[in-house]
Amino acid sequence: MNETSPHLCDSPPFDEAVSVFRNFLRQQGQSDTVLWIWRNSIISRRGSGSRKSANRRIFIDRHALADDDSIRKYYDAGVERGLGIALRVFCVADGNPLCYIYLPEDETAAEYSMMSSLKCSLPTPCPTATFVNYQFLAVLLRLVIRTLRSAWITNDVPLRPALS
Repeated sequence: MNETSPHLCDSPPFDEAVSVFRNFLRQQGQSDTVLWIWRNSIISRRGSGSRKSANRRIFIDRHALADDDSIRKYYDAGVERGLGIALRVFCVADGNPLCYIYLPEDETAAEYSMMSSLKCSLPTPCPTATFVNYQFLAVLLRLVIRTLRSAWITNDVPLRPALS
């Protein structure tokens, strides 16, 4: 523990955390083929009359999936902060979970999220998404759907950080 912050968590290394997450997914009846996303991977907005995320049309831009190196760096930055880390499923597309790393912004957020060193989660029911395989179609959908105005997309899903 660090004397300046009594709530610092000791999270496992990235590869170990992903192994734990994959085991969690298998136990939940999900595929353990983890695909990582950033907020800009998501193209969606709330469906008419729908308040539940599971009823919303969700598209995932396959070209905007997160690469392993940037995810690893983001995870390692979270380990350094020492507030705990959550590996979460956002939705499922083609049978594969689309996942993100949640890092609480401060000790209060970590406490509200009941963070420990590592937390794994899967929404119930888990929303289903459709992959968008063509960049032109992704651009067109973004113009029509206007994802940035879709307030339902949680701020927990991180924007791609500018990590060196």
